[in-house]
Amino acid sequence: RSKYSRPCDACAHRKVRCTDNRPCSRCIDYGISCTNTRIRKRSGPKPKIISELPFSNNISTSPKGTSQYLTIFIPIDDLYPFLQFFQTWYYGLWPVLSVGSLITNLTTITDRRSLNKQTSPYYSLGLALCAAISGQFAFLSKSSDLPHMTTTVSASQLARAALNVRETFDHRMKPTEETLLTSFFLYNYYINVKNGTEAAIMYLREAISMVHILGLHDPQAYLQMSSESSHRLKKTYYLLLASERFMCIEDNVPVILDSSVPYPLVEDDEYPELLAGFVEVVKIFAIPDRNFFEKMSIANRRTENVKDYEIFQNFFHLSATSLSEAWVREVDKKIKGITIVDSMSDISKVNLLLSKDWMRSLIWRIAYQNALTSALREKDDCLSLNYPMTIAYQFLSSTSNLPAFAFECNGAGVVVKLLDIANGLGDSMNDLSSMERTYDLSLFENALTSVFCLISKFKTKVTLPVRMYRKIENMVSRWSIPRQFSS
Repeated sequence: RSKYSRPCDACAHRKVRCTDNRPCSRCIDYGISCTNTRIRKRSGPKPKIISELPFSNNISTSPKGTSQYLTIFIPIDDLYPFLQFFQTWYYGLWPVLSVGSLITNLTTITDRRSLNKQTSPYYSLGLALCAAISGQFAFLSKSSDLPHMTTTVSASQLARAALNVRETFDHRMKPTEETLLTSFFLYNYYINVKNGTEAAIMYLREAISMVHILGLHDPQAYLQMSSESSHRLKKTYYLLLASERFMCIEDNVPVILDSSVPYPLVEDDEYPELLAGFVEVVKIFAIPDRNFFEKMSIANRRTENVKDYEIFQNFFHLSATSLSEAWVREVDKKIKGITIVDSMSDISKVNLLLSKDWMRSLIWRIAYQNALTSALREKDDCLSLNYPMTIAYQFLSSTSNLPAFAFECNGAGVVVKLLDIANGLGDSMNDLSSMERTYDLSLFENALTSVFCLISKFKTKVTLPVRMYRKIENMVSRWSIPRQFSS
């Protein structure tokens, strides 16, 4: 057969060589008709029919927005222990939710069929809160004074269920206070998950976007609300502001929220003794204005691969704003003015004291990297090379009678902040030891060792800044002065 002739239908079907004669020799041998009536198909890959597509068998015929579309349902009874744990131990850290009110709404949900557009936001919020609380258990030691919960559901299952509910009922199509808080608690869950930082930032940004959609960034909006709603949403706003600014420092997240909204008042709260510490912590993050955090973000973006805090060199010369020695003194003075009250819980006291001295240490490091510090100043001067030692001893003294579980309840942020305090001590020691005049560094060594003992006690693999940890570990390897905890 010639190269370009067309085989008969039978030879083409059998994929065998066909002769040019008609009928061809093979058809004669087999005693069949030799025809040329087939329609030639287009060459190349063939499209798959719908039934062969890999996702087709998984498509639900139930319309989205109904409980039949829900793939995960966790019984409400499984959530109650987490909610009680939150109310007892964590309300002072995240005082944005009335557990009693949430439980009232959850009691109407008996099974997945009772979920709808009205009830599902409360269910999703409850699941996200429980996921965040469950994630905190990883930081509690077996010897902790806190009661240990026996649960049949994991933090990851709770988070997946929360996401499933909000996707099923399209909660983000019309944001509410409940959907905003759901995103916030998902942020708190993912920030404590290995490799979960990017997801955490996404959910934090989502919550902040809802703040703007709901108009909570506008001080005038609160004048139109009831006193109860105004108070509750002010707490929510400042909780997000503090979270965003912490993420700016640690993960280079640009800041959006400004401290223009009036602070929530302690006397307006259902639990004033628990709220007092929260309001003071919020002030620590609000005192350095937004320009400060914008400059930090600029410095971070310009020097992503620079060691530790060398990013702060020339900080005051960045274009965002003009700050100076006077600014450092003013901010340090305001932060030092924040005090604790005896009615605060131990957990709130640790959060406040650690956040306060962490921010002071951070402000000092900025001044240090811009050559504003001097060994000739008094040790209590915020521009003295001795100031990190002053900060460390004040922190160790003020927390010496607080139990270990109060540190554990504050989660991964404890180690991050302690490392920043230790890092300031290390840099100060290095500078003083290199000077012609001989300085007695024994007080520095004692302080650094004591802070590092805390770091070693509470560190986890999830959020540990390994490089900074190794740096401090190497410095204290020849010292051993353990810090004692009260029971």
